[in-house]
Amino acid sequence: MDLEDEKYLVSTAMIKHGGSFVKSLGEALTHADKSNTLKIKSTWPEYWQKYNLKSCIDCGNPANKSTNPILCNTCFYARKRTNEDGVE
Repeated sequence: MDLEDEKYLVSTAMIKHGGSFVKSLGEALTHADKSNTLKIKSTWPEYWQKYNLKSCIDCGNPANKSTNPILCNTCFYARKRTNEDGVE
């Protein structure tokens, strides 16, 4: 997984599951270039590790990395049916 993919996973999880400070970090990540992404990652490694999810962001079940890196199959196909968040 490259840094951009990891940044997307971490920022999405931070925004969805974090407190107000972590949500703000997640928002900052969505606008960060590579240099600033690395600064956030190195300054708050405990948050980066915590929110670098290996599980579904919707239900917490194991994500299916071949279908979608942040969703389990059930949530992926549910979103696909309703086309939430542009998941296709």
